[in-house]
Amino acid sequence: MIVKVRHASQKDAAELLQMMCALWPLANPNELRMENHEHLRHPTNHGFFVAENQEDGALLGFVEAALRSTAEGCDSSPVGYVEAWYVKPEVRRKGIGELLIASAEEWSRLQGCSEIASDAEIENHLSINVQKKLGFEETARIVTFRRSLYSKSSA
Repeated sequence: MIVKVRHASQKDAAELLQMMCALWPLANPNELRMENHEHLRHPTNHGFFVAENQEDGALLGFVEAALRSTAEGCDSSPVGYVEAWYVKPEVRRKGIGELLIASAEEWSRLQGCSEIASDAEIENHLSINVQKKLGFEETARIVTFRRSLYSKSSA
């Protein structure tokens, strides 16, 4: 299989949506579609890349990078940030994820970044292990909280 990583385009929208729904199964598909559309319309705001099988044109995965002013454990600003990263299960362990991350890193360098950061849910051991394998360093573990400002009782 010959894999090429390239910038995502409008023609990728349907396949990207399928992969996004697989990555975030609890998300609203219509919201993902709108977000996807916005990122494809304004590619300068995000590094949005797809891995494509050159033999049949099928998309195998994607990565979305963005700029953040800060990121946990980083010393510079801005910081490239891996907002989303997905490789189809049937083609994992073939170097596709590494190719996608390399594209996000190069995009981040071109935006003036000297660091790239990412995150993973604390129970997502697969993502944590893959990121460590690719050279990411774990910088912190946090638990996040929320509280509605409109709740009837207060703590």
